[in-house]
Amino acid sequence: MAEAHPRLGLITAQFWAGLSPVWVAIFSPVLVATFSPDLGPVYGPNGGSSLVQPMHQIRVASARVQALFNPTEGHLQWAQLKESIFAAWIDVLQRDFYASIPRYRDHGFVNLLTGIWTAVSSFSVSPLFFFLCLGYFAPGCLTQDPACVSPPPLNGTPIFPDDVDKIQLALNLEYLEAEFFLNGALGYGLDGVAPEIAQGGPPPIGGKKANLDRLTHQIIEEFGYEEVGHLRAIKSTVGGFPRPLIDISSKNFATIFDNAFEKPLSPPFDPYISSVNYLLASYVIPYVGLVAYVGTNPNINGYVSKRLLAGLLGVEAGQDAVIRALLYKRADELVLPYKRTVAEFTARVSDLRNRLANCGIKDKGLFVPLQLGAENKTTSNILSSNADSLSYARTPAEILRTVYGTGDESKLGGFFPEGGSGSIARGFLKTP
Repeated sequence: MAEAHPRLGLITAQFWAGLSPVWVAIFSPVLVATFSPDLGPVYGPNGGSSLVQPMHQIRVASARVQALFNPTEGHLQWAQLKESIFAAWIDVLQRDFYASIPRYRDHGFVNLLTGIWTAVSSFSVSPLFFFLCLGYFAPGCLTQDPACVSPPPLNGTPIFPDDVDKIQLALNLEYLEAEFFLNGALGYGLDGVAPEIAQGGPPPIGGKKANLDRLTHQIIEEFGYEEVGHLRAIKSTVGGFPRPLIDISSKNFATIFDNAFEKPLSPPFDPYISSVNYLLASYVIPYVGLVAYVGTNPNINGYVSKRLLAGLLGVEAGQDAVIRALLYKRADELVLPYKRTVAEFTARVSDLRNRLANCGIKDKGLFVPLQLGAENKTTSNILSSNADSLSYARTPAEILRTVYGTGDESKLGGFFPEGGSGSIARGFLKTP
């Protein structure tokens, strides 16, 4: 990335030196909140538009600033700068300000700042105001290569109203994964890592630190933190709900594996007792999220919604692939004291999920008959996929049947003793 013109830095410094502290106090937090690079597109509580399209205009226009510097004469061509940049900036400040600062969204300060910007934008844009903006963003925004910014989509709607409930359903699964992975690696979950994410929801049942080897611990801890990011991303985009009651106890997993083998295991399966047990328990969870996202994808319409879903699906698929690969390496290992191989455990769990979802075969263990392998040429099934090696998809009803462990989206149990949250999950209940 090219550096900002040295004369720009000098003039900006001179400007800040003479700027009234009152104006610094007014503009500084607003500009940082509005244009901070770590803020992605967000969904306003009243369906406000996203910053993606206007921010693209800003970056493309700003990238031309370098060409407008005249090194030999040492001056800026004001008319061109104002025309190319400020139209986009003022558009953002007036039209998208509310959605651009989620960190202030729930505070009355928003109203004050919005009023300030409305007043400011009613005046002509002066070189002085331009320098104010450059003082913050010259190092990055003004030197952004347009090729690094995706063009505005043809569909100009960031998030369709119908997208919200569909994406929020996934919060249930993300809460489940976050609590299971964080507790397994650290001995505590969201309440110890990011309590604001839980929004005061009830603590999970039975979570505890697992007896993991160093490699497995490192992987599971990373997965846990990734789930925290997923929860934050979903909530900052489409909103959300408090953590539902989640059961990740040894007793619940013992029931799952008893059902998988269609008889009680003795002693009851304990996911926290060893690395291999924990990986087998992990095999139960992320794949459900993966097929849920694949199933949701065709029904999502907003371009911000699609970007969020694609990002979630990519990491979810990666987590499932890592877990399956680690188990594949131990496929022939006996799981003690049951004298059943790791491969058989995975096959049993996959069969159970197919039975619970009750919509055909969309899940397979680590090994399959040759006719079900990739291009009918392999019996390994490290990545579960269909005849075209594409991920399977499941509907919301199938997902809830599976995580409830009841085979009925209206009958609660399993990981969610009180049911999942959100409009879709609650809508399936016979008595909401």
